[in-house]
Amino acid sequence: MTLSLGSSGDEVLELQARLTLAGAYHGDMDGEYDQEVYRAVKSYQTWMYIKGDPKGVYGPHTREALERSTWL
Repeated sequence: MTLSLGSSGDEVLELQARLTLAGAYHGDMDGEYDQEVYRAVKSYQTWMYIKGDPKGVYGPHTREALERSTWL
């Protein structure tokens, strides 16, 4: 599943938790894919040299890298 600005729910909550573990997100754990989550995903993509997903979009390439580097 691809997540982007405006997405919400449990998948976004998991994304926020993983981004927090990765040190990329410091915002509220509210399940809302807002500008802060967008910026965190974009930063993570840059740090990890992730290609294949649009910047700031949590697509399959970003998901694979983030799930490999974090444990929930």
